Amino acid sequence: MKINPVLHIIFAFLLVIFSRVSYAEHSHQHIKVMGIDVYLVVTPVELIRGYAKDHPKSLMHSQERNANGNQSHITIGVLEESSGRRIQNLEVSAYIIAHDYTGPSKKMEKMTFQDEPSYGNYFVIPSTGTYQVKATIKHTKQSDALIVTFEQAQV
Repeated sequence: MKINPVLHIIFAFLLVIFSRVSYAEHSHQHIKVMGIDVYLVVTPVELIRGYAKDHPKSLMHSQERNANGNQSHITIGVLEESSGRRIQNLEVSAYIIAHDYTGPSKKMEKMTFQDEPSYGNYFVIPSTGTYQVKATIKHTKQSDALIVTFEQAQV
């Protein structure tokens, strides 16, 4: 099976973003809070559409990515700051806020690579201007949730 070269670039980018080494204390893609590192990756859906129709990832997070609108795939990784280990057993949801738009809250589906979880789903992203990605992260064994807000801008 021939793999789209763009997917190689995305994969390499995700490895850098989700590696155990923290490259930034706080940025538009990384937030440290309460001993937890939260990473965000926003990928335009056009870069993901290279999967063959029979590939399992062609239908990930349902077929919503085929809907009209400016779709992007959002991936969130959550790590322990002290050890750099991925935190297991999380429930993650997120939504998008822009100056004239608030999108629906969506469950971020668990995605596993080498037994390490990340969470993702497709979202409508404003085509211009700034927007926020608000994520709620909750461990399945705790009642309290962590809410983080990433400030983003379309270029």
